[in-house]
Amino acid sequence: MSRQAHKTVPRYLIFKENINQATKEKLLDLLVDARQLFDDPSFVEDFLLTYRTFIKDPIIIANKLFDYLLDSNDPTSSEHIARVVLSWVNNHYSDFESNPKLSEFLEKFDDYLQHRVPECMRSWRHTFNLICYTKSSIRTITITRSTRDDILNFEILGGSDTLANNGIFVSKIERHSKVYEVGLRRGDQVN
Repeated sequence: MSRQAHKTVPRYLIFKENINQATKEKLLDLLVDARQLFDDPSFVEDFLLTYRTFIKDPIIIANKLFDYLLDSNDPTSSEHIARVVLSWVNNHYSDFESNPKLSEFLEKFDDYLQHRVPECMRSWRHTFNLICYTKSSIRTITITRSTRDDILNFEILGGSDTLANNGIFVSKIERHSKVYEVGLRRGDQVN
């Protein structure tokens, strides 16, 4: 890292750090550090665009984000991590669709937003669900059951019980179930 002085106001110098090189661990530490946004507002987006060149398994990033989220008692830090996850899901949803471990991370993150989030962040779950629903792919899946009473192993959200009377979307899928194995994913619309 290098420090550069930027003159923003007469008689005051503000030092900002520019990252020229760093280890994977240091980059992950900077990713979870909310103060990094002051030095480099585009760091999160740059990291998410380039991490594939130096991190083989993206679950490392997901685990770091989730562990930091669980350990953080500071609402500002929790909000920063939630913003990073939402940015990742919104801009790189294919990472999650193609990786079952990252898909599982989304379920854990959703559970966190539903049950353990600070009061000031309750609306983030709605935003998270909207991103997942708008980013999901079109799939045609036929599910066969022996009887109508068989459990479907997924939960749905939406329809006429919402104010906007929107579509019906898959909100949760049990891992290793038949519907998961045939390709149904969180956010898919049910017709």
